[in-house]
Amino acid sequence: MRLAAITALYVALNATGVFLLRDAMSGSSGQRLSSALQPALLLGVLCYGLSFVTFVLTLRSYSLSLVFPLLSGAAYAAIAIGSWAFLDEPMPLLRVAGIVAIGTGIVLVQLT
Repeated sequence: MRLAAITALYVALNATGVFLLRDAMSGSSGQRLSSALQPALLLGVLCYGLSFVTFVLTLRSYSLSLVFPLLSGAAYAAIAIGSWAFLDEPMPLLRVAGIVAIGTGIVLVQLT
């Protein structure tokens, strides 16, 4: 599988897992048992776990110095943008600049 496809798969699994976990844990203070049994939490853990498996399997074919910044940077950018778009979290200009810097770094790392 090509690295771009692996990155897309990892980001989709990772971001989906994080958003599901956030949804499951929102407003669950004091309700630990009931939140642990929520389908969103279980599916979030599954997605997040599969993203980890994707990361580990990617290390078989690519170097850690390429895989780690690529996958974690792309996932961070997707989660930050998704949080702004779907959760109404603020997106200050400085954060946008940081995401652009991360994107630039990802491109530069891939070129090596």
